[in-house]
Amino acid sequence: MLEVRGYLTYFGYNRCNIPWVTFKAFWSFYLILNALIPLELLVYMEICKIISTFYMEADAWMKEADYELGTVRGLKCQTFNLHEELGLIEYIFSDKTGTLT
Repeated sequence: MLEVRGYLTYFGYNRCNIPWVTFKAFWSFYLILNALIPLELLVYMEICKIISTFYMEADAWMKEADYELGTVRGLKCQTFNLHEELGLIEYIFSDKTGTLT
């Protein structure tokens, strides 16, 4: 009688060492993907977001004089993803009072 075997037993793995095979497979994929997308790239992207946020807050075109208080108000970024969200804007609607929606 022919015994039907799964692919794990065909490659020499039995049910006892499946957790070990899973552990090795996870770390193998981690090492492969770590070589494709290095951790330094993600760190550099976050540093670039911080620097671009600083430049957006320091931009002279984003400042407005408040004559009642005698101060100058400018852009205040509450998140580092603001420039990414601004890139998604397709339409800006304004009514007759100038309110942007």
